[in-house]
Amino acid sequence: AVPADLARRYGKGLKGMRVRSTLVFLLFLPTLYLTLDIFPHPQALTPQLRVLALAGVQVLAMLLGLDVLFRGLFGLLRLEFGMDTLLLFSCAATLADALTMYQLDSREGQMPYCAAIVLGISLLLRGTYRKRRGLRLACKTAASASHPYLVTLDEGKWNGRDTYAKWSGEAAGFGRQMQASDGAQRIFRRICPLLFIASLLLSVVASIGRGAPERLLWCLSATLTASTSLSGALCFGQPWLALCQRLSKSGAAIAGWDGVTATGGSGILVTDSDLFPPGCVSLNGIKIFGDFPAEKVVADTATLIRESGCGLDKPFHDLLRSQGAIYRRVSNFFCYEGGLSGVIRNEQVLVGSTDFMRLMEIALPPGLRVKNAVFCAIDGELAGIFALNYTLHGTVDPALTSLIRNRVSPVMATRDFNLIPAMLRQRFKLSVDRMEYPAVERRVELSDEDQLHSDILTAVLCREGIGPYSEAVVGAARLRRAVRASALLASLGAVVGLVLAFYLTFVGAYASLSAANLLVFLIMWLVPTPLISGMVNKY
Repeated sequence: AVPADLARRYGKGLKGMRVRSTLVFLLFLPTLYLTLDIFPHPQALTPQLRVLALAGVQVLAMLLGLDVLFRGLFGLLRLEFGMDTLLLFSCAATLADALTMYQLDSREGQMPYCAAIVLGISLLLRGTYRKRRGLRLACKTAASASHPYLVTLDEGKWNGRDTYAKWSGEAAGFGRQMQASDGAQRIFRRICPLLFIASLLLSVVASIGRGAPERLLWCLSATLTASTSLSGALCFGQPWLALCQRLSKSGAAIAGWDGVTATGGSGILVTDSDLFPPGCVSLNGIKIFGDFPAEKVVADTATLIRESGCGLDKPFHDLLRSQGAIYRRVSNFFCYEGGLSGVIRNEQVLVGSTDFMRLMEIALPPGLRVKNAVFCAIDGELAGIFALNYTLHGTVDPALTSLIRNRVSPVMATRDFNLIPAMLRQRFKLSVDRMEYPAVERRVELSDEDQLHSDILTAVLCREGIGPYSEAVVGAARLRRAVRASALLASLGAVVGLVLAFYLTFVGAYASLSAANLLVFLIMWLVPTPLISGMVNKY
């Protein structure tokens, strides 16, 4: 599916889901009132009526969240047992327990676990809403450019290390990656089947095994509810939306969880257009020497510049058109450190920096003070000087700093012979000591448009420059760590909850395993998820 179609699909029913999430949370408030004994209850509201009222509110919440609960059921049919499936079984066990507890086991007036279930449904709706909203936003961003840039993590690209690369192409596979399961779901689908089986077996042991079969529904309700993490849908949905909102402003979109897992590279290729996008380099003056026609000097210089594929192509192309000149055929083209050479109309043409001209023994005017310029020499004689003005965009320094801080080393795959570490350090105060600068032959290879790339997209970029590039790479890596940490903590909390619930049901500790205590336990394990999620886009 193309990104635009996916964006429309994810947008359908989004507002309704947000409203239903709020309504279910509002239903949580009366369940809290009915569950806790700290609030005064009218005498007419007997414990039996409170239990029936709790069951009624839970049924209403289940109806409002029917789509997300059914998704858990459909996942079971596809052998994808997730936290939403576990919540569905918890709903069934808790409702059955609430409707039969006064016929089977009144449990000393304790309330069923309906409040925890209603809160779980509300958070499942909220997490699903945030995930779908983030997916829609990412798809809209990816669809906003007709010719986007793609980011991939290419294996062993630089010095045997996985390295990020940015290149132009069609976003093939973006839709498939967006529709794949997220990282939290993949973790939960491994542990939730085990939690479910353990809940069934331990409930039988704690009830029938203890000679109290009437406790079976209570044991099932307790163990299933205790092992259903309230943060199941928030582990991915909450940080995903926050990151998508930030990246959308920068013109970047992460290509789903497969794109998130395609991170962990220790290097990132940085080209001319990343440091100085079109418009950031301009001509500041031209001086022609000797008897060379201006049209000839401009044409020869622009031809070698175009042949090199460096970032100076646009300003020299504009100059070529303004002079009424045309590109010329070039042979024996070669790239050097600091310059270019080629044969045009049987004349040896050299184009490069000041140091390159001196290395080639080209006589330069005495007292020359041009800092950033392109020199052109024809048959060993200086023919022209083109003064350049480099303007560093305000996002470049923070982007490079963010990459370095997150242990991703910029690898300079530049072709502009003026962009050397000394110039970047002296003129723009960039941290070139933390960057890598390969030899010219290797830089040409790393910036080749026809090189092979990974089949898995990390991100789609809709704007020029290193800003969106850096934001996507760093954001995806932080999202990967945050989701995995949240999902593992949620899984740990589920295991701890299951063990505690089994022990307390085994010894028949009704008061210790009250609805209020279980709710507090579940909320405590919910707290780390928003704290971890809030750190994803803080970079």
